[in-house]
Formats: sequence, structure tokens, C-alpha cells
Amino acid sequence: MPYMAALYNKRCLWHNYKQKEENALATMIERIAAAEERAAAIKKQAAADARARIDAAQQAADKATADARAEQRAKLAEAEKRAEAEGQKLFDAIMAENAERADSERAAAAKKLYAAAEYIIGKAGQA
Repeated sequence: MPYMAALYNKRCLWHNYKQKEENALATMIERIAAAEERAAAIKKQAAADARARIDAAQQAADKATADARAEQRAKLAEAEKRAEAEGQKLFDAIMAENAERADSERAAAAKKLYAAAEYIIGKAGQA
């Protein structure tokens, strides 16, 4: 019977070894599954972070665009005011020049009128 006992021991050892191997394989599979789940969670988190950064960058770009547009509108309004002031200044200068010319023409006409009146008075005095 010692032979049978030896066979039984070998069989038990084999089953124990096989059971340990299966347990190790199951544990390894569980670890791999857990690692894959962690990797998937990390990927999801990275994607969410990337989306958040993209959204933040888009908002910053929109704000910068809006600020630039507002600045351009302000510059345009200022340029329009300056152009209007320059136009008014030019209009005033032209009106002043026209008034000056009209005054000088009026003075020349008055001079001619006085000269004609003196001539007529002189002729009337001779007659």
C-alpha cells in the first residue's frame, strides 16, 4: 500500500498545484480587469479634462474676440468724432474765409458807392 499512498499524495499534490495555478490565473485575470477598468476611468477623466480645457480655451478666445471688437468699436467711434471735429473745423474755416471775402467785397462795394455818391454830389455841385 505504500505505493498507493504515494500515488494519492502525488495526486493531492497535483490537485493542490493545479488549484494554486488556477487561483493565481484567476487573480491575474482579476488584476488585469481591474487595471483595464482603472485605465478606462483614467481615459474618461483625461477626456473630460481635455473637454474642460477646450471649453475654457474657447471661452477665452470668445472673450478676447469680444474685447477686440469692443476696442475696435471704441476706436471707430473716436475716429468718427475726430473726423466730425475736423470736418466742423474745416467748415468753420471755410465759413470764416467766405465771411472775410464777403466783408472785403462789401467794403469794396461801399467804397465804390461812396466814390459814386461823391462824384454825383460833385457833379450836382457844379451844375
